[in-house]
Amino acid sequence: MTTVPAPSVIKVMVVDDHPLVRVGIATVVNQQSDMTIAAEAESGPRALELFRQHRPDVVLMDLRLHGDSGIRVTKAIRAEFPKARILVISNYDGDEDIHQALAAGAMGYLFKSVVEDELVDAIRETNAGRSYLPQGVAARLSENKNEVQLTRREDE
Repeated sequence: MTTVPAPSVIKVMVVDDHPLVRVGIATVVNQQSDMTIAAEAESGPRALELFRQHRPDVVLMDLRLHGDSGIRVTKAIRAEFPKARILVISNYDGDEDIHQALAAGAMGYLFKSVVEDELVDAIRETNAGRSYLPQGVAARLSENKNEVQLTRREDE
């Protein structure tokens, strides 16, 4: 009798200073058979501590945290764990915010207005090592490429 290995579950960590946002994301993630919430953090220092402890597959990182920046926290995690897969999720849709997030090492960028299906697709893409940007954002960034020079990673 051949045994089929169980599919691996994607461990997700949510970093957001708003409890209701964390609960909403956790609800969506935990409804997926291939995902689970491994940790939730409300601040940068706590995010780094929980990343070290749980080693999540994907981090959903808010851009603005009370007294801290998701950009700074992304850089700190990536400095210590270069293969960390971080997906920024934010209310801010400015090109500069997106550029900064990608330059800090985020693999993608989502807006908090995202629908559930796109959120879980983005998590799966990021977990697979692929970058993720919402439809239209990649094209907009490419159009504005002359204004702000993208790194090779951002261009990908």
